[in-house]
Amino acid sequence: MARAIKAQTFEKKLTDSMKKMGTYREEYAETIRICAELLSERESIKKMLESDDYVKRTPGVITLERLRSDIAKYLDMLCLNPKIFEKTTIKEKPKLSKLDAALSKIADG
Repeated sequence: MARAIKAQTFEKKLTDSMKKMGTYREEYAETIRICAELLSERESIKKMLESDDYVKRTPGVITLERLRSDIAKYLDMLCLNPKIFEKTTIKEKPKLSKLDAALSKIADG
């Protein structure tokens, strides 16, 4: 049986895709992590279902369907769905004023 893909692998792929599309923000890190974990969980369940003789509508299949729905919502939030991406206006991250930059430097030590 093939190994399921780890969440960290999905997280890197999602982050790379978002950076290429110009939609990545550090603030999305937690959402990306959750989506990556859902994708990893989906892969694990798919591998399990491939190895066993499951029939339709077993708990594993129902869980897989729910994960698919949850993943779709997270991909929409991260603008990784082509329809959502087309409708999204990408705003530039606001630049810090000189005063904010200086205060940030002082605060960071």
